[in-house]
Amino acid sequence: MRKSKALALFFLLLLLITAVAAPWIVRVSFEVQDANNILVSPNSTFWFGTDPLGRDLFSRVVYGGRISLGIAVFTTILALIMGGIYGGIAGFAGGRFDQVMMRFVDIFQAIPALVLMILVTVYFNSIRWLKDEEWHSIFSITAALSIGGWLGVARIVRGQVLQIREMPFVVSARGIGARPQEILMRHIFPHIVGPVLVILTAQIPAHISYESFLSFLGLGLHPPYSSWGVLAGEGWRTMRSSPHLIIFPGLVIFFTMMAFHFLGDGFRKTE
Repeated sequence: MRKSKALALFFLLLLLITAVAAPWIVRVSFEVQDANNILVSPNSTFWFGTDPLGRDLFSRVVYGGRISLGIAVFTTILALIMGGIYGGIAGFAGGRFDQVMMRFVDIFQAIPALVLMILVTVYFNSIRWLKDEEWHSIFSITAALSIGGWLGVARIVRGQVLQIREMPFVVSARGIGARPQEILMRHIFPHIVGPVLVILTAQIPAHISYESFLSFLGLGLHPPYSSWGVLAGEGWRTMRSSPHLIIFPGLVIFFTMMAFHFLGDGFRKTE
C-alpha cells in the first residue's frame, strides 16, 4: 500500500507541475491551428496527434489539465469549508437544532447529485452576468460542483463531531467554561483532519469526473478553451476515424482518478 500511495503521490505531483509549467512545456499554444496537420496520428512531432483543426492535442491536454484540476481542487476546498462549518455546527449543537439542519441536507440529497449539478449549471449559464465566456463557464461549473459537494461533507463531519464532542477532553473543556467556537477550533476540528483528508482525496476525482461529464454534455467550457471533459466530448465525435482524440484525454482522466483513489486509500489505512 505504501508503494501505491507513493506512486500515486508522485503522479499527482508530476501532473500538478506539468499543469503549472504548461507555458514552458508545450511548444505551441493550444489555440494554434495548422491546416497542413489535420487529424495527424501521434508521432515524434505531435506526441498525442492533432485534432480536426490541426491543433496539438498534447498542448490541449496539458492546458486542459490546468482548468480541470483547478476547478476540481478549488470546488473541493470550497465544499469542505461549507460542509465542514455546517456539519460541525450541527453536530456540536445537537438536539432539535441538529435535526432541523440535517433535514435541510436531506431535502437536497434526495435530488441525485448529477441532476442537481446540471440544474445549477443550466441556471447560472442562463444568467450571463459575466462578459467573458470562459470565466462565466468556470463560475457556473464551480457553483454547481460546490453546491453538489458540500452536502455529503456536512453529513460526514457532523457524524465525526457527534462522536468527538462526548470524549473526556471535550467534556472537560466545556466544564471549565470554554466557548463553543474555541472548543470546535481547538479540540474538535484538529481531530477530524484524517477523515477530511480522505474526503479530500475522494471529492477531487469525483469533481473531475463531474466536470468532465458536464463539459461532455456541452454545459461546461466551450472551444477554443479546453478541459479534459471538453476534449473527451470532441474526441467522441471522431472516435472511429481518429481514436487518439479520445484515448489520451480518457487515459489522463482515468489515471488521475485512480491516483487519487490510491492516495485516499493510503490515508484511510494510516488513520
